[in-house]
Amino acid sequence: LVSQLNAGNPPRFVLNLGDSFYLNGITSSTDSRLGENFETTFSEAPTLAKLPWLSVLGNHDCRGNVSALLAVGGLARDATSLEGASLGNPGGAGAETAYRLPSRFWAWRLSLGGSDSRTGSGPAEAGSQPPVALSRSSSSRRRLGSSRHGLQIALTDTCSLVCERGAESAEEPRVLQDVLGVLRHEPLTPERWRSWQAGQAAWPRSAALPLGFNGSLGRQAECGRMSEEARAPPASSQLAWLERRLLKARAASDWSIVAGHSPIRSVGEGHGDYPQLLRTLLPRLHSGGAHIYFAGDEHSLQHLREKRVHLFVVGAGGGLDLHPLQTGARAGGAASTRWAQSALGFASVRATQSRL
Repeated sequence: LVSQLNAGNPPRFVLNLGDSFYLNGITSSTDSRLGENFETTFSEAPTLAKLPWLSVLGNHDCRGNVSALLAVGGLARDATSLEGASLGNPGGAGAETAYRLPSRFWAWRLSLGGSDSRTGSGPAEAGSQPPVALSRSSSSRRRLGSSRHGLQIALTDTCSLVCERGAESAEEPRVLQDVLGVLRHEPLTPERWRSWQAGQAAWPRSAALPLGFNGSLGRQAECGRMSEEARAPPASSQLAWLERRLLKARAASDWSIVAGHSPIRSVGEGHGDYPQLLRTLLPRLHSGGAHIYFAGDEHSLQHLREKRVHLFVVGAGGGLDLHPLQTGARAGGAASTRWAQSALGFASVRATQSRL
């Protein structure tokens, strides 16, 4: 990526999929990490630090001061006020930081014209995924009735979608009962162990991973580390907003991308599928005609597909420990898996009026 930047081929912006401030977010709008995580980290590629980083909240960001992130990322305002706005350059004139997060969920549109627009660039490396394209002409790819006028990105807040009070009801009930018991520090007994095993066996096989006890425990424990502020916004308002955004993209004949930190489906052992997002987010992507959903969270690289929606997991750019893949995923064993690798990397997206 650095070599491409130095060669004079920079992307137009960076799509930042969350957990920007590991491990516990920031404490205030003057937190020194705001500068360190961009200017210092990318000192060898200053062009990258100056690009607008269109961002979403990650679960580790939500452990800290979310209001401070919104204050730094842009004017803190209700996301619905952005619906009719032309945001232009996401960086904005006089922006103090590369980090752009004007609201917990927000949208941005890029007019394509006749030229390429890129969110990232980089040479293909050994073991990397071959390029994937959606185009007008290929019979083996998605057919489009007309050229695309622009690229619309809806940036969602999965902290509240996954961890809203009551969202845990999407977990398998018998497993959840034991998870909550463990979080209350109830003692381990043979009966509880047998209950965990029964819950694992009862997990619906439609999920790529029978998450059962371990997955539910990890999610609910993580939700418990978030501030009440991070969990407070009702999911219903965000989902209604997303439906409107997708309709606008379809009406404008734009490419439609949705981004969020947590994956809807994952073949990684770190998190697996998110049942809350399977029930709330995925049906809206289908009905709204979204082309791609980008997520992070899982420390691996994945390309999955659910009907006509391509699901990408790009959560291995920070140099942390990688998450192994589920058994069979390396060979594309899961029905929706196109490609997966437990490796560091990033995604490069090139968009034209006829090809994404």
